[in-house]
Amino acid sequence: ISDEYPYVQGELRFPSEFINFYKVRTDQRPNNRVRYYNSSDRVVTFNPKYEAPEYITVAFEPPAVQPHKYGYINLKIDPAKAEHYGYNKDDVVIYTDAGDTAARMKLTVVGNIELYYPPVSDSEYAKKPHILVSTEVVDFKKIESGDKVTEKIEIKNLGEETLEIVDIMSNCGCLEMDLRRTEIKPGKSAKMKVTFDAEGRSGYQSNKIFIYANDPRHPMTTVKTLAQVGEEE
Repeated sequence: ISDEYPYVQGELRFPSEFINFYKVRTDQRPNNRVRYYNSSDRVVTFNPKYEAPEYITVAFEPPAVQPHKYGYINLKIDPAKAEHYGYNKDDVVIYTDAGDTAARMKLTVVGNIELYYPPVSDSEYAKKPHILVSTEVVDFKKIESGDKVTEKIEIKNLGEETLEIVDIMSNCGCLEMDLRRTEIKPGKSAKMKVTFDAEGRSGYQSNKIFIYANDPRHPMTTVKTLAQVGEEE
């Protein structure tokens, strides 16, 4: 049991602290059924109330598990309700009875949420928003640790409907993106500031920015950022 269910939370044992949904599209509603083991000599009862972001729902099967028996926690996600697209990592806190007190247990849900639009024909797409980013790579070149440098990216709408920038994320806290106008009319463009903070960093830096938009064929556009902080090693 200890090898197969090494993650211990109170009287329960789980295969892992993490529940991974991997890649999930916004039109999907996946369910992950997590098996656990009650290692105690008593019945463990779940409190139906739990703490989780709005896009995660939790159900217990059964609501009370017998001593030295298995049970399941069913976690379902609605990606469209998540605060942002791309990589998500959120804690789920559940409670059980533990004598006169409530036992608090934590699991962590991870997954990559992809913005999805149904396929459209060429004639239909001609009438939709079309995103065009001025560069695929932002090179901050050579800078020093502690520097904060900014470049600009132009985002243009080549389509016939308003382009909506629904989310902008990066894979590094060192990057800050500032786009004042998230709705871009046909034929128009908007400038986005990209700031790289080199505080505490050294060597070659390579990161990514993810721009999510209502372009049905390009719901996510990736921009790479480069920098050399200090001398090359």
